[in-house]
Amino acid sequence: MAFSVVILNVILNVAANVFLKLGMREFAGGAGAGAFLHMVRTPFIYAAVLCYGMGFAVYGLMLTRLNVSVAYPVMTGSIALTLALVSRLWLGEAVGMQQMLGIALIVGGICLLAR
Repeated sequence: MAFSVVILNVILNVAANVFLKLGMREFAGGAGAGAFLHMVRTPFIYAAVLCYGMGFAVYGLMLTRLNVSVAYPVMTGSIALTLALVSRLWLGEAVGMQQMLGIALIVGGICLLAR
């Protein structure tokens, strides 16, 4: 059961990040009111907020089954790995050797923490 909750949380957080990226692609301005107005008018942003909110609720459920000292690193590391793959394969973003090495170190650390 804990594994499926972790997977659901990863999927929701990765989806939220992808929706946020898609929603902000067409915004060329800086920070401030212009960015806020763009976000309010963009459906992808609403999808991102919904996924983040559901991910928050699922993370709370995770904490009923796992220690926070394990849950948080497993969640964030899994999100980093999955998001790097999705951003490379679906969004066409570059994932360099340094990033891959960093992700490998994170995953190795998670394996040590989860034991």
